[in-house]
Amino acid sequence: KHKPVDTGVIRIEAPRADDVETMWVRLGTMKYGYAWREAPEEILRTFKEDRLEVTVKPLDLSATLLHGMAYWSHGVDYDVIGPVWEGGTWTGTVMWDAAIHLTELLLTPEYQQRLQGATVLEVGAGLGLPSFVAGLCGASKVLLTDRGPIVEVAAANIAANPQLKGVEVAELEWTEADAAALLAGPLGGKVDLIVGCDVCFAPLFNGAVAETPALLHVLHAVASAETEILLSVERREKDGIDEFFEVAKKMFSAVEDLKMIGGVRIARLRK
Repeated sequence: KHKPVDTGVIRIEAPRADDVETMWVRLGTMKYGYAWREAPEEILRTFKEDRLEVTVKPLDLSATLLHGMAYWSHGVDYDVIGPVWEGGTWTGTVMWDAAIHLTELLLTPEYQQRLQGATVLEVGAGLGLPSFVAGLCGASKVLLTDRGPIVEVAAANIAANPQLKGVEVAELEWTEADAAALLAGPLGGKVDLIVGCDVCFAPLFNGAVAETPALLHVLHAVASAETEILLSVERREKDGIDEFFEVAKKMFSAVEDLKMIGGVRIARLRK
């Protein structure tokens, strides 16, 4: 059974808890083209939509920020469900520790001040918790981006939370051409802050050589000299993270670690 996550800053809980096997079937039966394994009929009969409820304490809000098919990483057995989906798309339906800890950073007084009137872009947004909280903290424009199937999930989450103002979602493939179109279009020509959580985990994104440099090219194309980039990643075996940041140091003028908490590394990049 899942237990609520409470960091002292953010509390995440599910109104209805399920075991990992049922979660795995639920994600598999989403109507977004994922393949899924056969499951016992009695489990399929219990299929219901689930949601997460997120309380953001420093803002004195009790806000249900996330609706839809969503879980946090403490309830995920990667060895069980990881091989079921290809290309890493399924990761966008899970609330990962990297997103929780980056959101905690955005909730500090320093970043709440920086977010006032800011334009924020999230890459590989998934459920979009950092983006949602950026909107609540006063950002004037927040754009979540991800692959097509996850865009539908994010759009449903935005629609379910009318307290979010200026928060939108768009599909983004990690190409420089798509990034340039996004910058000229929905982003209005400038971005103050770019965030990404667990977006450079090599085994899920076709290997460090193929996909992670593509993300760096996208970040470089969208950012200006004034743009701050925050990347939050949970360290895992053979994750390719060290190699990713070595490449980043060749493309960006500044790459620095801000904090390491609970196995999650948060780094800041500047062009």
